Amino acid sequence: MPAMGRRLSNVLTLLSCVLLLIVSVQWVRSYLPDHVWFTWVEGRLMVVIMRDGQSAEELSNAYFDKTPTTTGGPRSFLRQLRAGQPVGYHPRTATPPPPPFVLHRVLGIEAAAVYYFGNDPPRYRVVTIPAPYLALPLAVLPAVWVARGLRRRRRERAGRCAACGYDLRATAGRCPECGSNAAPAAA
Repeated sequence: MPAMGRRLSNVLTLLSCVLLLIVSVQWVRSYLPDHVWFTWVEGRLMVVIMRDGQSAEELSNAYFDKTPTTTGGPRSFLRQLRAGQPVGYHPRTATPPPPPFVLHRVLGIEAAAVYYFGNDPPRYRVVTIPAPYLALPLAVLPAVWVARGLRRRRRERAGRCAACGYDLRATAGRCPECGSNAAPAAA
């Protein structure tokens, strides 16, 4: 494939991947509840899923808006959660004290479900994931792409076919092994 065609193919592939990512995110978001917050705190992705209602609005205003009103924002929210304090609990709206909740930690991932009344569904759920856990899997494909490009360049410099590695020093024009268009490197 000529260089211009390969570049065009790479650009279109990249554009396709970006559009696929956007569509996938929107598709997943369509299944999530209305009150879901994604934010970065202390090198972690924090996801908070809240039931609808007045307390969701209060929690949003207090911690997750662009300018939180009375609290220190998402960092304060996470600090209170780690200290075992039920964030967003208001004694005036909940007569019995909330049952204790446990912040589960497994391999650096933290998860909690906070209940305010006995058998009610959880008021909110929180999951925090360290950034390296997200970055490493996302780095695999770019690393493979870079490795393939380096291998291709190394083969071309050594006078070999960039596609299959066949020695092209005695051949001009086309690779006899795979048939790709390959010019031998200048000596």
